[in-house]
Amino acid sequence: MSGSETGLALRAAVDFIYKNVLLPAIEGLLLALNPVAGRLIIGARKKSDESLLEERLEELADTMQKSSALVTEVEAALRARQAAVEKLKTEAETARQIKDMTEQQRTAVATILRSEVARGGTKNLIQGVVVNAIFFGAGIVVTLWLG
Repeated sequence: MSGSETGLALRAAVDFIYKNVLLPAIEGLLLALNPVAGRLIIGARKKSDESLLEERLEELADTMQKSSALVTEVEAALRARQAAVEKLKTEAETARQIKDMTEQQRTAVATILRSEVARGGTKNLIQGVVVNAIFFGAGIVVTLWLG
């Protein structure tokens, strides 16, 4: 045994003797000499032991609640990271598939993308012209009505 282990063992032995031998003997002596004072001291000690136990249980409950909240936060963070990893895996697989395409396949995909972008650009242009015409007409009506 090392010095610290010996010290701990000695401390445990002293605590055991104090709690289980000396205190009961002193309590018995107090009860024999002065029953009222003995009961008051014993009652106060038991209440302090109970309140200490209650305080420790409250501390334990608080600590467990905090731990539960932290576990929930960590689980949420892990789920978010897992989702990001899955998204990256999907993107990597898509990039690998694009890399593995033949020149003819790449040309076909590029043509389709260009036509979609052009169609979207034409659609946006028409929508822009219609919206601008509506506001232009509304401006004329308001000017004539106020003027």
